[in-house]
Amino acid sequence: MKGLALFLVLLFALSCGGGGSGDESNLNFFLKDPDNNGVGLDLQGVSFRGMELSNANFENANLRFADFTNATLNNVNFVDADLTEADFTNSFLNNADFVNATLTDTDFTDAVTTGATGLD
Repeated sequence: MKGLALFLVLLFALSCGGGGSGDESNLNFFLKDPDNNGVGLDLQGVSFRGMELSNANFENANLRFADFTNATLNNVNFVDADLTEADFTNSFLNNADFVNATLTDTDFTDAVTTGATGLD
Protein backbone atom coordinates (compact mmCIF):
# COMPACT_ATOMS: atom_id res chain seq x y z
CA MET A 1 0.00 0.00 0.00
CA LYS A 2 2.88 2.38 0.80
CA GLY A 3 4.23 2.03 -2.76
CA LEU A 4 0.82 2.76 -4.25
CA ALA A 5 0.43 5.89 -2.11
CA LEU A 6 3.87 7.14 -3.21
CA PHE A 7 2.98 6.44 -6.84
CA LEU A 8 -0.26 8.42 -6.57
CA VAL A 9 1.44 11.37 -4.88
CA LEU A 10 4.10 11.57 -7.58
CA LEU A 11 1.54 11.18 -10.34
CA PHE A 12 -0.30 14.16 -8.85
CA ALA A 13 2.95 16.17 -8.83
CA LEU A 14 3.50 15.51 -12.53
CA SER A 15 -0.04 16.50 -13.40
CA CYS A 16 0.54 19.81 -11.58
CA GLY A 17 3.73 20.51 -13.49
CA GLY A 18 6.06 19.13 -10.81
CA GLY A 19 8.68 17.92 -13.27
CA GLY A 20 11.73 20.18 -13.08
CA SER A 21 14.85 20.08 -15.19
CA GLY A 22 15.63 16.46 -14.27
CA ASP A 23 15.47 13.78 -16.93
CA GLU A 24 11.76 13.04 -17.49
CA SER A 25 12.49 9.37 -18.20
CA ASN A 26 14.08 9.11 -14.74
CA LEU A 27 11.01 10.63 -13.13
CA ASN A 28 8.81 8.18 -15.04
CA PHE A 29 11.01 5.30 -13.84
CA PHE A 30 10.59 6.59 -10.29
CA LEU A 31 6.82 6.55 -10.74
CA LYS A 32 6.73 3.06 -12.28
CA ASP A 33 8.87 1.47 -9.56
CA PRO A 34 8.03 3.07 -6.21
CA ASP A 35 9.72 0.21 -4.34
CA ASN A 36 13.03 1.20 -5.95
CA ASN A 37 12.18 4.86 -5.37
CA GLY A 38 14.77 7.39 -6.45
CA VAL A 39 17.99 5.43 -5.99
CA GLY A 40 20.62 7.00 -8.24
CA LEU A 41 18.11 8.90 -10.38
CA ASP A 42 18.43 12.39 -11.83
CA LEU A 43 15.51 14.25 -10.26
CA GLN A 44 17.11 17.68 -10.46
CA GLY A 45 14.68 20.56 -10.01
CA VAL A 46 11.64 18.36 -9.33
CA SER A 47 9.00 19.81 -7.01
CA PHE A 48 7.95 17.53 -4.16
CA ARG A 49 6.27 20.48 -2.43
CA GLY A 50 3.81 19.41 0.27
CA MET A 51 4.13 15.70 -0.50
CA GLU A 52 4.10 12.75 1.91
CA LEU A 53 7.26 10.81 1.02
CA SER A 54 8.16 9.15 4.32
CA ASN A 55 10.38 6.07 3.96
CA ALA A 56 11.40 6.95 0.38
CA ASN A 57 14.90 6.04 -0.77
CA PHE A 58 16.82 8.78 -2.62
CA GLU A 59 20.25 7.25 -2.09
CA ASN A 60 22.82 8.64 -4.56
CA ALA A 61 20.10 10.66 -6.37
CA ASN A 62 20.63 14.02 -8.06
CA LEU A 63 18.18 16.28 -6.25
CA ARG A 64 19.89 19.60 -6.99
CA PHE A 65 17.40 22.48 -6.76
CA ALA A 66 14.58 20.10 -5.71
CA ASP A 67 11.71 21.68 -3.78
CA PHE A 68 10.65 19.78 -0.66
CA THR A 69 8.89 22.77 0.96
CA ASN A 70 6.21 21.64 3.47
CA ALA A 71 6.90 17.97 2.65
CA THR A 72 6.79 15.08 5.10
CA LEU A 73 10.02 13.12 4.68
CA ASN A 74 10.35 11.07 7.86
CA ASN A 75 12.80 8.15 7.70
CA VAL A 76 13.92 9.09 4.17
CA ASN A 77 17.31 7.92 2.90
CA PHE A 78 19.32 10.76 1.33
CA VAL A 79 22.71 8.98 1.72
CA ASP A 80 25.20 10.21 -0.93
CA ALA A 81 22.48 12.33 -2.61
CA ASP A 82 23.30 15.70 -4.17
CA LEU A 83 20.96 18.18 -2.49
CA THR A 84 22.75 21.34 -3.62
CA GLU A 85 20.35 24.29 -3.25
CA ALA A 86 17.42 22.00 -2.41
CA ASP A 87 14.67 23.61 -0.32
CA PHE A 88 13.36 21.82 2.79
CA THR A 89 11.61 24.87 4.30
CA ASN A 90 8.96 23.81 6.86
CA SER A 91 9.50 20.11 6.08
CA PHE A 92 9.40 17.19 8.49
CA LEU A 93 12.66 15.22 8.30
CA ASN A 94 12.52 13.13 11.47
CA ASN A 95 15.11 10.33 11.39
CA ALA A 96 16.13 11.18 7.81
CA ASP A 97 19.62 10.05 6.82
CA PHE A 98 21.85 12.64 5.11
CA VAL A 99 25.18 10.84 5.61
CA ASN A 100 27.65 11.88 2.87
CA ALA A 101 24.97 13.97 1.12
CA THR A 102 26.03 17.18 -0.62
CA LEU A 103 24.25 19.97 1.24
CA THR A 104 25.75 23.08 -0.37
CA ASP A 105 23.34 26.00 0.09
CA THR A 106 20.53 23.61 1.08
CA ASP A 107 17.73 25.44 2.93
CA PHE A 108 16.46 23.84 6.14
CA THR A 109 14.59 26.94 7.40
CA ASP A 110 12.04 25.87 10.05
CA ALA A 111 12.47 22.19 9.11
CA VAL A 112 11.96 19.59 11.84
CA THR A 113 15.04 17.34 11.86
CA THR A 114 14.70 15.39 15.12
CA GLY A 115 16.90 12.29 14.93
CA ALA A 116 18.20 13.13 11.45
CA THR A 117 21.80 12.05 10.78
CA GLY A 118 24.51 13.61 8.62
CA LEU A 119 23.52 17.24 9.15
CA ASP A 120 26.61 18.11 11.24
